Amino acid sequence: MSSAPPPPKPTLGWPLLAIVGVPAIAGAVTTGVLVGPGRTRPMDAARVYGRPTQDADQIALQVEVVRFDGDVIIPAPALDLRVAVAGATAGEWTGRLDPSVDEAAEAVMTLSPGWKHGPARLTVTGPEGTELAAAEMVPQPRLPTVAAASPPPEGLSVTLPRGGAVPELPEQMVVTLVSSSREATPVLSMKIQGGDLSEVPAPKRSCDETRCRWWWDFDVTSRATATGVTATATLDAERFEREVWLQLLPGALWLAPNGREVRAASPREHAFVALHDARGRAWSTRLAMKVDDRGFASAPLHLPPLPSGPAAIALASEPGLASDRRWVWPVGSLPQATAAPMVLLADGLPAAQAREEARKGRARRPAFALVIMAGFFELAFLYWQRQRTTADLARRMREADIDPDRVTTRPAAWWLVVLSGALLLAFLALATLALFGAQLPL
Repeated sequence: MSSAPPPPKPTLGWPLLAIVGVPAIAGAVTTGVLVGPGRTRPMDAARVYGRPTQDADQIALQVEVVRFDGDVIIPAPALDLRVAVAGATAGEWTGRLDPSVDEAAEAVMTLSPGWKHGPARLTVTGPEGTELAAAEMVPQPRLPTVAAASPPPEGLSVTLPRGGAVPELPEQMVVTLVSSSREATPVLSMKIQGGDLSEVPAPKRSCDETRCRWWWDFDVTSRATATGVTATATLDAERFEREVWLQLLPGALWLAPNGREVRAASPREHAFVALHDARGRAWSTRLAMKVDDRGFASAPLHLPPLPSGPAAIALASEPGLASDRRWVWPVGSLPQATAAPMVLLADGLPAAQAREEARKGRARRPAFALVIMAGFFELAFLYWQRQRTTADLARRMREADIDPDRVTTRPAAWWLVVLSGALLLAFLALATLALFGAQLPL
């Protein structure tokens, strides 16, 4: 019997590359895709607020731009904006917004023709025409004018014509006496708790056929969390008394009665101003406020030409829909328009997130395909290598004249089975990461 030939010396070649190199290459490519084109990129989106009204020839929209970075919303960088309306009416506004400073842009646009009915498409685009928000909107019905105050009743009454007082800031107060007496002049005395009163002037008078009305107007300033006023008037030996507690607006932004200044009794950086008239929210602006030594903030206000009909000024300390940080004031002696809160007209964030998820999916699908092909290649190669090794063993046994029935073979070592299973799991994990990794904040 001839001696068996010596076994071949192991060599490092393409089998080692197939077993080790292919998984390494697939893993490196997948990692490169996940941290490169397949990672989550910051995206910019706009939110548009307003309340367009039927028959309006001018609207004022408020535009916020945010940057969505993973699960965090941060201010976007400064950018040039274009806000356009097309469809049943048309209009356009362009301007620059730095969200880290301005928070929101006030886009005032003229509509041509006036918007009577039917939908119009609102779009907000950024640099290079990037769409930040888009939605269809329809005009809302016009709102009625705020009802005028009813005539004062018989006797003594105390009112704040503008509805409320901001603590630490002056507000007009009117005391009215209605009586059938015509000859005498009433005498008024005032007492206040938790505040100050300016000098009480001489009364003004108007009479009709049955009675006369006297009124005094002066300023009251609240200095406490609650302010009460007691008015006492005497007329022809008749005594009238009225006690009221003022409606206070703590933390409110205050509009000067002439509409030329905005103040706050606390430090504020800015104020958002909107003019409401019969057209709805027709004009708006943002004021940068200065803080004095007392900690009070103020800013001059330059309103556009006022309408002849009803009007109102809405002041807000922050953009958006926060109704608890919004206050409405009448404008001079004009009838007060209804200043309805804004509504969200367009939100570009969901669409931006969907576009980003689709982009990440497109970038990661090739990596998924590569991992799947690499896994099939490894399985096919291992099967081919096993068949090749079995055939080579049978050939050598025939050459050595060894009876195969007399040869006992041992199963693969346990660690080899574990290693093969781990390799299969690694490929499955890589494939899952490549396909579904768009859901991970990478």
